[in-house]
Amino acid sequence: MKKLTLLLILLAWAHWAVCAGAPKKIPVLLDTDIGSDIDDAFALALIVNSPELDLLGVTTVSGNAEARARLAAKMLEDAGRLDVPVAAGASGQPLPIQQCRLAEGFKSPSLLPIAAEDFLESEIRRRPGEITIVAIGPLTNVAALLKKYPDAAKEIKQIVLMGGSIERGYAPGSKPEPEYNIHMDPGAAQAVFTSGVPIVVAPLDVTAMLQLDAAARHRVFTQLTPVTNDLTLLYHLWNNETPTLFDPMAAALLLDPSLCETKPMAIEVDNEGFTREASGKPANATVADDAKRAPPRKTSAPSSSRKRRAESCTLMRARTWRRRRMTSPKRTLVPDGTSMPSADAACSSPTTRDERIKHLSRLSRRQRRSGHRAARPARPRGPPRSRAPARAEPSRTRLRPPAARRRR
Repeated sequence: MKKLTLLLILLAWAHWAVCAGAPKKIPVLLDTDIGSDIDDAFALALIVNSPELDLLGVTTVSGNAEARARLAAKMLEDAGRLDVPVAAGASGQPLPIQQCRLAEGFKSPSLLPIAAEDFLESEIRRRPGEITIVAIGPLTNVAALLKKYPDAAKEIKQIVLMGGSIERGYAPGSKPEPEYNIHMDPGAAQAVFTSGVPIVVAPLDVTAMLQLDAAARHRVFTQLTPVTNDLTLLYHLWNNETPTLFDPMAAALLLDPSLCETKPMAIEVDNEGFTREASGKPANATVADDAKRAPPRKTSAPSSSRKRRAESCTLMRARTWRRRRMTSPKRTLVPDGTSMPSADAACSSPTTRDERIKHLSRLSRRQRRSGHRAARPARPRGPPRSRAPARAEPSRTRLRPPAARRRR
């Protein structure tokens, strides 16, 4: 997967511009649970600033959907997109939404007083067969749309969603686990995957490793545009360190489908939120897969050049060992188990007395350098000497003086 390409796309949105001969834009409806995790705000900013995408509207889902709608509408107004309507879905159980404090009391004409599924149906009916729904939250609104308006399934071009876990979980090397968006409403996910609408899935396999590190955050936050200023404030309200760009990956697949390898799969969702591949069934989704990882390394026989280098190294070692053996003097074992040059070898070559002294001194220096010690001649010992009997030591008890002398 081209992680670097995705980050470059995300970091360069402030400098993109529409060219004169740009292709036709992709009409998009965004369904989001913005306000909980920070990645929804990054996804919205990416879609708003992408000239290839035409954002027609935003719907919010999960928890306090009205507060999430106000936050999305404020970001759109700061981005200069007052033309994008926002509709809130049905509210569910309360969830922590600290980021929504940024839009407390915010009012805008773009906030619509209609249900999310009704707004989605009206936009789809207006442009049948053209609209792509980007779902980056629980699939409650999309399932409500398909349930209330069954004919809308035939008029949706495709659904691009972030969700599921096929071969890994959140942690590197972990097993598949229920992903948050699917786990929050498994029944809605089952309805969407069995609707017959073309689905593109960005699971944890291609999103859980997208970390926005400190250097990348600095490049985003220092753009000093209204959108990046909102992201800076939301990041501090989020009160965590490193964001994981789960949701922007779903939007990036629309911008550059070559970011990931994809393959058709038959996905089944159980009641716990697991997304598993069903064997023997027709495919109902196109799943992004991290298949562009490095292939396993094949063990092959060493090449001829490596063989020649190994043989030459072995030959050089043998020659060096033979040369040292031929030039070194003969060595004999001494009683302490070490070895030293024999007297014959030490005195065989020099003839005069001075040459012998020089040769022996040279050998002694060589022995000191190599750690050998010359053997000392054994000390002759005679019979053990007989020792005289030990004399009795005098008593150290002090004699007391007589009484008469003591009186004086």
